[in-house]
Amino acid sequence: MITAHHCVPIVFPLCSNLVSLIHCGGSGIYFSPLAFIADPCLWLLLISRYRATHLQGPNFAYSLLLRKLSLCAYRHRFDLRSVRHIFNAAEPISTLTMRQFAAQLKPFGLRSEALVGGYGLAECCVYVSDGGHTILTVDRAKMEQSGEIRVLQQRDLNEENETPDTRDAPNRTKPRESADNSDPKPHESTLQNSEKPRETTDPHHPAHEIVEPTGETSPPTEKPEKPEKPEESVEPEKLEKLEKLEVRELFSCGNASKNAGIRIAIAREASICGEDRVGEIHVQSGSVARGYYPDNRASFTVELRGASGVWLSTGDLGFLHVGFDCLFVTQNGEPYVCGRAKDLLIVRGRNYYPQDIEQACCLLPQVKPGAVAAIAVPRNGQESLVVVLELRDAVRTGETVETVVTQLRQVIAEENGLVPSEIVVIRPKTIPKTTSGKISRHRVLDEYRNGTLQIVYRQQFIDLPTQEEQEQEQEQEENSSNKAENSQATAAKSIQSTLPSQLDGIDTVRFHVFSHIVGATRRTAA
Repeated sequence: MITAHHCVPIVFPLCSNLVSLIHCGGSGIYFSPLAFIADPCLWLLLISRYRATHLQGPNFAYSLLLRKLSLCAYRHRFDLRSVRHIFNAAEPISTLTMRQFAAQLKPFGLRSEALVGGYGLAECCVYVSDGGHTILTVDRAKMEQSGEIRVLQQRDLNEENETPDTRDAPNRTKPRESADNSDPKPHESTLQNSEKPRETTDPHHPAHEIVEPTGETSPPTEKPEKPEKPEESVEPEKLEKLEKLEVRELFSCGNASKNAGIRIAIAREASICGEDRVGEIHVQSGSVARGYYPDNRASFTVELRGASGVWLSTGDLGFLHVGFDCLFVTQNGEPYVCGRAKDLLIVRGRNYYPQDIEQACCLLPQVKPGAVAAIAVPRNGQESLVVVLELRDAVRTGETVETVVTQLRQVIAEENGLVPSEIVVIRPKTIPKTTSGKISRHRVLDEYRNGTLQIVYRQQFIDLPTQEEQEQEQEQEENSSNKAENSQATAAKSIQSTLPSQLDGIDTVRFHVFSHIVGATRRTAA
């Protein structure tokens, strides 16, 4: 097994994998996180060299590797046929990253069934569940407004990466006859990029070593039979027509029920929620710590109505879903993580998850991945969205930054149905992060309030309501005008005026648009 970065691939192997290796026999390869960041493709080269079978890493590691893969000068040496298990956990799992990782590494022999999602936290010895393969597409509005989960589509990551010839085969994983003809050899056309691959000058770098495939293979593992697929609530062809802001995709974190000593519960206000209801994730296990040093046990001794014993309050929001595609089908279902409770953005009474907004910003190539924070700042008696981010080094001139910020505002609105009140661009490598490399949103908020962010450019926007809010506001105004129509008509009979009404017919929605057109946007360059 080979590990690269973050607390899951560092602590998890020490707590579990290392003990497993000692008990079952085997070997483990570990290398510096700094080496991984400097050359992510080194991970794949070491996998090929040592014929690694089990890998762990956070979503950040896989996305970083994908960004560097096309520039790798030695990718023709990759041979990933030995890999049996790739664990993605420790931070929100991106369905896009999982799809791209499976598709782009398939030519090198990687099988999509090896990719699994998991969930864990330090308070429970890092591990809670794993084995997730399912991708849920849910109604975003229902989830954000009421916390109800309406599943529009349910697919398996393995099914999405099957070819038409193998999709209907009884056994998806075909046995290999030999190491020479089992998988197609990697070729340059699998990954195309206009940039020249980066050559390695270090003579001791593993890229200069020849990796010889051992030809060792393992028999295919058969999956348990799936229950009969229920009727989907939305047909796939109709789902494709839905706009992005109407749906959200979530990746399964497996099922803790295969481990008898771990229980997961979803609760709201200390009461157990039913299936497909968003609430705070609670964990009960013999691996849960006793408390925080020196004597803080409040989060570790939570009692829930409808459940026995004490529970660990994780601070994560999520839900349980039972589906036909679950690898381990139980009455408890599979956990899906939506985000952190303390990071949840509440704007105009609707819940928004910051990672959704941050991922939308990274759709622009000028934005530096992993350096975006979406925070809520109180303004005029309500919370407004503020986005703090870093741009790539190539973006330098003020005119270019202004153009990027304008594009960002449009992308955020299109992807999330929410207009930011302000976008702040700061100096590279200055956004606050945790020791694990995650964005520390509460520190970003503190520095924003204290004025200590190293700002390069900032732009404020008028808070325009969303289309749905506009329609609701207009409907309320029409109802109010109908109720007051009789009294206004009576008053009009007794009061006569020759002055024209300059605002006649101007409702709130038109006023917002009019204000925006005449230049209500305020810009400030730091």
